[in-house]
Amino acid sequence: MQSDRTAGDAAALMAAIVANQPTAWEGAPFTPGTADAERVRLEYHPNRARFDAAMRWLIDNEMLERDQEAEALLIQVKGLPHYDYGRAFRITERGRALLQRTGGAGA
Repeated sequence: MQSDRTAGDAAALMAAIVANQPTAWEGAPFTPGTADAERVRLEYHPNRARFDAAMRWLIDNEMLERDQEAEALLIQVKGLPHYDYGRAFRITERGRALLQRTGGAGA
């Protein structure tokens, strides 16, 4: 089922984000990057659709929330990927709970 795969991709992506960007676990804003996607085989090509679906799942299920202040600072940075769902995020309490359940916790 598509939603099961997306949920699995989302959990793996969250774990990769924390592994690659440990301050995200502590509440610091982060921007998902290619290293996060590559770590869980959701590289931009050919898996951009799966990466986007995983990110949307995390946002829709309140595991991640956009960080408007951090995003405003990134507007001038060249070379960052563009996502229609945002560029800067924070892991929510629900997101931390998911990481703890799946063994991807950074603490």
